[in-house]
Amino acid sequence: TQPNATISETREAAILFVDVRSFTAASEQLSADAVMRVLTQYQQVAISQIQAHNGRIDKFMGDGILATFGAVGASVTYAADALNAANSVVAAMDALQAEFTALGWPGKFVTGVGVASGPVTVGVVGAEGRLEFTVIGNSVNLASKLENANKLQKTRALTEVATYQNAITQGFVGPVREHRPKTRIDGLAHSVDLVVLA
Repeated sequence: TQPNATISETREAAILFVDVRSFTAASEQLSADAVMRVLTQYQQVAISQIQAHNGRIDKFMGDGILATFGAVGASVTYAADALNAANSVVAAMDALQAEFTALGWPGKFVTGVGVASGPVTVGVVGAEGRLEFTVIGNSVNLASKLENANKLQKTRALTEVATYQNAITQGFVGPVREHRPKTRIDGLAHSVDLVVLA
């Protein structure tokens, strides 16, 4: 049956973005086959870590992955799950360095992860013949901006303090490197109280 484009629901959820640093520049040094092998390896491992922590893959954007926690089905641990997934993705990529090198990747294979949470609208968008399930909300935009901020912050996984505090109340006990209050983030009009996960 066709999904109904008029049905939508609002839920508290967490959004996770993961992206590969310098993917375009590095991939220009490889054959198309090698790029696809690296991309496949990275995506398979990232997806397995996200799904192990109750995440759902929303979409792929080139080398970027957008995942949701608590959006498709309500969850009481959505923020904790998302931060656990972020840490797991970073650790898994570290463990795979030798494999990426063997596939021809120049230098260290590094991903950036951003996590934000809040109310999101979950629904179906598009037109007849091309309907797609998706999430819309400020936290989607914020997670994307946090992922990008890893470059300037020289970090690998970032969230903001409200999501972190939510995660703590939901049972998150993972490592946190530091807090960076009132940090300017490109593309946002307001400063953000950052929490560095990795």
